[in-house]
Amino acid sequence: MEISKQWLLAATLLISSASSTTIASPGVYFGVGLGDAKLNETGIDDEMGKKLFAGYQVNRFFAVEAGYTDFGSYNSSSLGFSSDLDGLEINLLASYPIGPRFSVFGKLGFWEWDYEVEDSNGAAISDRGGHNLVHGAGLDFKLNRRFKVRGSWDEYRVDDGIANFINLNVLYTF
Repeated sequence: MEISKQWLLAATLLISSASSTTIASPGVYFGVGLGDAKLNETGIDDEMGKKLFAGYQVNRFFAVEAGYTDFGSYNSSSLGFSSDLDGLEINLLASYPIGPRFSVFGKLGFWEWDYEVEDSNGAAISDRGGHNLVHGAGLDFKLNRRFKVRGSWDEYRVDDGIANFINLNVLYTF
């Protein structure tokens, strides 16, 4: 009896993945997103982050994506400074359909970042940049042939620190 349940589960998963070929057709897409951005090294409250990106879906399992992420402006009146973090990124996405409309994905890439810190008068205290690793995971939901909604958690390395971005995106496929 236990073997029958395992075979039923395996058959269900196989049929589910076979019927989900429409989740990601090859082609170009564009997306925008908003979310909760946090710089772990500052200890300052979270900010509203923004993201613009474009990608190419190679097949239903892989995509290449490039974009711009702005973590917002962090202000600390008690410490007397504000800081801004933004950058350009390029990622490889690996996804797996889990039904006719859903897919899960992981991403790995690099980003070129710029981190500026100013005092309360607007004078630059620090302006540094670099390139580091970015990785993340999320879930895509296909609304129709052209539009998807994506929920994503992304972690960006900044020198020895970490910036996290939990975001909701809308994607349009051409």
